[in-house]
Amino acid sequence: MRHILPWGLAVVLAVALDAAALDAQATNAQYLTDPQQPADNSAGDSWGIGFGLGGGVVIPTGTFKNHNKVGWDGMALLRFRPPGSPVGFQVDGSYMQTRLKSGIISSPGKTKIFSGTADLVFTIPTPARVRPYLLAGAGIYGVRIRSDGASSDAFKKTKFGLNGGLGIDFGAGPANIFIEARYHNVFDGTINDIGSPSGLGIIPINLGFRIGA
Repeated sequence: MRHILPWGLAVVLAVALDAAALDAQATNAQYLTDPQQPADNSAGDSWGIGFGLGGGVVIPTGTFKNHNKVGWDGMALLRFRPPGSPVGFQVDGSYMQTRLKSGIISSPGKTKIFSGTADLVFTIPTPARVRPYLLAGAGIYGVRIRSDGASSDAFKKTKFGLNGGLGIDFGAGPANIFIEARYHNVFDGTINDIGSPSGLGIIPINLGFRIGA
């Protein structure tokens, strides 16, 4: 699966870029036939503010994948963008959950990760309704490991981490549908094997919608 995903993301990005080029040609053709109609009305006089929700799969990487299976996540985000600028700012919160592989703790259980991140977002300028973007930033990650049915955590820690990734916006009126993949690197800590150091790397791949910027 780890070999298929990079190729899949590359294909999605290539298709989106091709769609953006076709959309740009149509938009520019419309502008040439009707010069009174601007080719792009996205720039305004005030800051753009957007709100979005998304969810998808979480893929463990590095040593973390030795102890955790593929999981799922949900996220909420706020995005701010200055008028006429391709660079914006995003804050988001996520809940991620994976199942533990056998033998990690005395009984079956799960890893829960609560994250809050802040990122710079660079939207690649195009006159089309399909817009790729890059984002990178830092955040706080709360990691919990608990056995099924237990009333307390076997492990509980809050760590600092970095993240970066890419996404594609598909415009649909005032709303955007997006697909996004990010790599989160949580700084070393005792994430697995209670008591021994282990890094935590995760790749959420999310599909969602955003209203506004």
